Amino acid sequence: MTHFLSSIAYPVCSLLGFVIVWRASLAQLSRSKYFSRPDPISPGDLASVMTVLPMAYIVGGRVGYMIIQTGGSNTFLDWISVWNGGLSSTGSIAAVGVSILLVSRFNIVKALQIADLISFSAPLAICLIRFGSFVHGDLVGVETSHPLLRHLSIAQHPTAIYEAVIEGLALYVFLSVCVKQGALRQAGLLSS
Repeated sequence: MTHFLSSIAYPVCSLLGFVIVWRASLAQLSRSKYFSRPDPISPGDLASVMTVLPMAYIVGGRVGYMIIQTGGSNTFLDWISVWNGGLSSTGSIAAVGVSILLVSRFNIVKALQIADLISFSAPLAICLIRFGSFVHGDLVGVETSHPLLRHLSIAQHPTAIYEAVIEGLALYVFLSVCVKQGALRQAGLLSS
């Protein structure tokens, strides 16, 4: 049972992260008075992006992993064997950016507004995904002799938890402060 839970933790956390990004972006869109420009984004624009986003995340992440980690000189079967290897955040970010541009039909202001909305809530998804990595046993840190970690029967530093807190929660708090200070007034400021 434990192996089953650890094997589904990463995909379940990723899916939950997408749902949270979508809902938080919709909430921010309805709450924000900054998106009343001549060509404002609509909930339909956001829904179009969020429909394409999971596939862009997976395909871009896999292509990025295969190019960056393995040099890209593998067979086709290696490229589609996602259970061998992983995903690259660099490839995922690039693919998400391209998908936002395509869905916004190359309207740069609209693409930047959508990117701002997604960038604001993406740290919550990152936090969940890193937690899924921790449960799955990815990103194992160096061995430790810290008494608290030894008491919890953890032999290595929980690197994925550190990343969940720093890349997820701390970044979300920082971006929340930026939004309260008016970072959404200028398209692209938050996502840059």
